[in-house]
Amino acid sequence: TNYSYINDLFFIKFLPEIEQYDSEYCKLRESRLEISHKNNRFKELYNLVKTDPNRHIINRTTCYHPSSLHKCIRDDDIDTFQSLLSKNNYTINDRIPYSYYERAQTIDSNLSLIQIAATYSSIKIFKFLWMQNGIEIPDNLLQYAFFGRNNEIIHLCENKTSHDKVILQA
Repeated sequence: TNYSYINDLFFIKFLPEIEQYDSEYCKLRESRLEISHKNNRFKELYNLVKTDPNRHIINRTTCYHPSSLHKCIRDDDIDTFQSLLSKNNYTINDRIPYSYYERAQTIDSNLSLIQIAATYSSIKIFKFLWMQNGIEIPDNLLQYAFFGRNNEIIHLCENKTSHDKVILQA
């Protein structure tokens, strides 16, 4: 039997369909996956695909981070955002773990809430976070502001953050 040298990640992302149409190949290919040598995120994705393939297909099709907190930031829904912060004991400096489903593949893997708000031009949430006492402003926040292309967010960041390597994210 020939071994496919295609990237393991692509195989895992389309595992439900491959399993449906060629279960024999799928079993052979799965036995050769080197998940133990990959990082934990890779293993988590594989486990999610195996335990809930329908949820995986929905997340893959949607192509956004599946977190409800991430969604309300993308939608700039300040009321839901504040509610989720208080109900779930999130802090303004929390980070949202990496997701293979997120379409905006950025230079940081675990983004702060304010980085996500800058990325998605979520001005209400960005300003809310910006004005909070104790907010940690990442050095590279201007890079995320350029990525999000919101002039108001960019101008706020220009005065307080580093201009170093801002073009890399944009």
